[in-house]
Amino acid sequence: MYRCHHRGKGCKQPRRTNEGPARTSLHAVDQLDGQRRKLLRLYYDDRIGADLFAEEEARLALAIAAAHGESEAAGWRW
Repeated sequence: MYRCHHRGKGCKQPRRTNEGPARTSLHAVDQLDGQRRKLLRLYYDDRIGADLFAEEEARLALAIAAAHGESEAAGWRW
């Protein structure tokens, strides 16, 4: 846990762990993976076309990669 200090005085923010951002990123990855599975199901059920599927899958892939990067930057490994 850490607490920021400025000129010998603690700030008013509560103490925080450095694991918070990584856990948030891991949760984001889980949510994005769920969205990806739903997208794939829509595509298999012929409810969306190939163009929309490709566009949304690319967007999700970038978001997942970004969330992985945030987690790794915070010290979490996959």
